Amino acid sequence: MRRGLMVSLALSATHVTMAAGIALFSLPLVSACLRATVRRRCR
Repeated sequence: MRRGLMVSLALSATHVTMAAGIALFSLPLVSACLRATVRRRCR
């Protein structure tokens, strides 16, 4: 039982860390796309 709980906690931590990493790395791309969209609408 204890081993299963430790594996579950490790997988949960990995999942959260990967999600945060993907969000942080994609932030510049999303910002650039939003800036490009705003520039097109403002002209």
